[in-house]
Amino acid sequence: MSDDSSDDSLGGSDDEGAPTSQNLLASFYGIEKTPVKDDDDDAEPAEPLDRTDFEAKTYVEELLRRQPLDRLLERDAALRRETRTLGSDLQALVYENYSKFIAATETIQEMNSNVGAMEAGVACLDATLCDVDALAKQVNGSLADKRSQIDTLVRSRRLLKRLEFLFELPKKLEVAVSEGRHEDAVSMYEAADAVLSSHGHVASLRDIHDDARRIVTSLKGDLQVFDDTLAASGHLAARVRLLTKVGDAEDASKARAAAADCADRYLCGVLDDALRNDDASLSLERRVTMLSDKFCGPRDAIVGQLDGVVELPSGPTAKFVDQVQKMVSNSTDYGDVALALRAAVAVDPERVSAVAATIAAKAHDASERELESASTKALDDLAASTESDDAQALRSAPTNADVALRRAARSLRERAAPLEPFLSKEDSVSKRTAKSEAWLRSMIEARGGLQPSTIVALAALCRLRGDDALSTDLLERHVAVVGEDLDQKAQDAIATISVNDGPASYIDACVSMIAAASKRVDAALRSKTHVAEIEISDDAVDRRARSLRTPRASGAAARSGVEMDVEKLFAKEATAGESVADDVTTGVGLAAALLSRFAAALAASVRTRSLSRDEYAQLERDGRRLHAVLPRYVRDDRLRGVERGVMEFLEEAAERVTGAAANGGSNN
Repeated sequence: MSDDSSDDSLGGSDDEGAPTSQNLLASFYGIEKTPVKDDDDDAEPAEPLDRTDFEAKTYVEELLRRQPLDRLLERDAALRRETRTLGSDLQALVYENYSKFIAATETIQEMNSNVGAMEAGVACLDATLCDVDALAKQVNGSLADKRSQIDTLVRSRRLLKRLEFLFELPKKLEVAVSEGRHEDAVSMYEAADAVLSSHGHVASLRDIHDDARRIVTSLKGDLQVFDDTLAASGHLAARVRLLTKVGDAEDASKARAAAADCADRYLCGVLDDALRNDDASLSLERRVTMLSDKFCGPRDAIVGQLDGVVELPSGPTAKFVDQVQKMVSNSTDYGDVALALRAAVAVDPERVSAVAATIAAKAHDASERELESASTKALDDLAASTESDDAQALRSAPTNADVALRRAARSLRERAAPLEPFLSKEDSVSKRTAKSEAWLRSMIEARGGLQPSTIVALAALCRLRGDDALSTDLLERHVAVVGEDLDQKAQDAIATISVNDGPASYIDACVSMIAAASKRVDAALRSKTHVAEIEISDDAVDRRARSLRTPRASGAAARSGVEMDVEKLFAKEATAGESVADDVTTGVGLAAALLSRFAAALAASVRTRSLSRDEYAQLERDGRRLHAVLPRYVRDDRLRGVERGVMEFLEEAAERVTGAAANGGSNN
C-alpha cells in the first residue's frame, strides 16, 4: 500500500460499472468473480480509488479531515482485509492457470523453431530460382540465332501434315464409312472442304475434292434412311445433325421430318407391344401403371434425343391417352379409376387432365342419376305410406324418407369422391350438390298437389332437411287444400238446407275434417303442443249451444245495400284490430285457422241467397252446434276470434230472412 497501484486495488467506486483490479484479473483469466458487497455499517462514502486521476495523498488528507478516529481505524482494517483477499485470489488465479502458462510457453518456443526452419527453406528456394533464371537466360541467348529457322521448319511440317491429310482424305473417308464411323467421316470432310474449295484451280486438289464429294454424297443417301432401330439406338438426333452438315436447307428439313416420322412409328410400336401384353385380370391401376411405364421410358429417351433438334410428335402420346380413356371409361370402381388416372397423368398432364375431367364428370352424372332415382323412390314410398292418413305413418315416413335420401346421397358421393380432384374448376362438387338439392326441391314442390296427408309429410321432410321455407309453403298449401274442401262443403250445405230437428250432419263432418288435419300436422311435425280434444258431455254441449245469443231474424236484406254496408262497417270497426294470423305449422294454429275459414265460408255462402224462417232456424241450430264444439279444438287465446266468425255467419243469415217478423230470432 505504499504506492498508487496498491491503493487502487482497495475500496469501492462511486461508478458502479468501474472495474476493480480484482475483477480485471478474474476477467483476464476467464474466471467469473462476484463482487463482494460490504455491510451497510462498513459502507464508506463513494471513493474514486479506481480512477486514473486518483491521488493517494489528497485522498488520505480528505479522510483524516472528515472522518473520526474510530472510523479511520475501521477503514484501515477493511483495507487490510481486502488486500489479503486480493492477494489470495491472485495466488489462486496463478495456481489455476499454471498449466496454461506452461502450454503457452511451449507453443511460443515451437513457433520460434518452425520459423527458423522456414527461413532456411525460403533462402534455399531463393538461391534455386536464381540459378534457374540464369540457365534460362543462357539457353535463350544460345538459341536466339536459330529461332527463325526453327519457326520455318515448324510451319513447313504443319503444311506437310495438312497436305498429307488432304491426299489421304478419300481413303480415310472410305474407311470411316465402311466402318460405320459416319460422324468421323463428316468431320473430316468438313475440315477439308473449305481448303479444297479455295484451291480448286490445283488439279490434284480438285480431284481429291471430287472424290470426297462422291463419297459424301453416297454417305448422304445412306443417312437419309430412318428405321426404327435408329430410334431405339438413340441416334436420331445425331443422324439429323449429320444430314444438316452434309446437305442443304431442304435436306435438313427432310431429315427433321423423317426423324419425327421415325419417332412416331417407334413409339406407336412400343405402345402396341405393351397393349398386346396387357393382362385384363390385373387391376385397372396396375394395367395403366404398366402401360405408362413401358411407354414413358422410350418416350423420354426420344425426347432426350430430339430435344432442340426435332419437335416430338404428338401422335403416340395422343394414342396413349386414348387407350387409357378406353380402359377406364367402362369401369365403375371409381377408386381404381382415380388411381389409374393418377398413374397416367405424368405422361401428358394436359391431355390426361382433360380426359380425367370428362370421366369424372360422367361418373358424377351417373351418381346423380342414381341419386335422382333413389330420391324418386324415397318420395314414392313416403306418398304410399301416408295415403292412409295414419298418425304413426305420418310420424315415421318423413324420417324414413330423410334417412333414405341422406344415405343414398352419402353412398353415391363417397363412391364418386375419388374422382372429385379431377373435376374442372367450372364443374365443382359444391355446384353439383346445389343442383341436386334444387332438383329434389322441385320434385317435392311438384308433389305438393297430392292429397293432404302427403303434403304434410313432405313438409315434415323439408323441415328435417333444413328447408323451412319450403316446409312452410307446403303447410300453407295443405291449409289451402283442406280449406277449399271446407268452402265447397259450406257452399253445398247452404245451397240445399235440410230442415231437421237438430243440427245438420255437415257441421260435425267438417269439424272432424279440421280435427284430422290438425292431428295430421301434429303427427308429421311431432309438435309438442297438440290439439286437445276435450270430452264435453251432451249436456255441456247443449248448455253452451243455448248460451249463444243469436241475432234476431231482422230481414235486413230488404234494405238497401249501402245501408247494410255502413252498419257492418261501424259494427266491425271495434274488432278489426283483434285479428291475429294463425300459425298453420302447428295443430292448434291450423285448427283455429280452418275453423275461422269454415265460419267465413258459411257467411259468404249465406249471402248469396234468401232464407225462410225455417231455414234460418236450421242454420241457427247449425251455428249453435259449431259454437258448442269450438273449445275442443281452439285454445282460449283464439276462441273469441272463432266465436266471432260464427256470430258473423248467424248475423248474415238473420239478414237474409225474407218476411221476417219481430219475433223471428232467439235470444237465449
